[in-house]
Amino acid sequence: MQREHHMGELKEQLVRIFPDRHPHPWVPKEGAASLSYCQLDILNAFRKYCECCANRDVEDPRKICVTLFEENFPKLLKLWLKPSGKLPTRKARAKVVIPLLHAGTFNQDLYTWQDVRLRTLFWLEDVIREPDGIYPNCAQVVEGEEVYIKRYNKELSDVKLVFTTIRPGGTRAIITSFLDTASNIGEYCAENPLYCRSCPSKNNSRL
Repeated sequence: MQREHHMGELKEQLVRIFPDRHPHPWVPKEGAASLSYCQLDILNAFRKYCECCANRDVEDPRKICVTLFEENFPKLLKLWLKPSGKLPTRKARAKVVIPLLHAGTFNQDLYTWQDVRLRTLFWLEDVIREPDGIYPNCAQVVEGEEVYIKRYNKELSDVKLVFTTIRPGGTRAIITSFLDTASNIGEYCAENPLYCRSCPSKNNSRL
């Protein structure tokens, strides 16, 4: 009991010292079943993305529509050009890459990307439709006003994050997405959730 008392005092002191520290969001102890992984190369993944995802609206639990745009494809994979001659590695620009993909002349040997982003590319709609939570984005290095999170039953990085922004005209669009471990989610999620799939209980874990 004495130890618990001291721990309680320590928590109160930390809150006073770091008043802007956000608590970690609640995530399920058991993640959702992992979806099928994309096994396609970049060109065929783009073709499937255009057919199944691009320029489509996906409704989140708040009845808000989120749009997936074709031009975000390179960023969703973190597609970068490899160094060439005196040119260093650099981000692949959508206005250059997208026409190559449409023409079928894209050479993926000239690029790098995050394989886990490609393999989970088609999980985006699932995260938007049935997230564990939706939060204001507090990550200074990641664009977007809101972040959707969903934990999956997979090894290593087990939480898929999807960042969205509001474009001129009011359209809410996906900017980027990646995976991280549940213990790191507090780095991206600020304040109270805008939506939470279930209230904190013995079946949930605050990491």
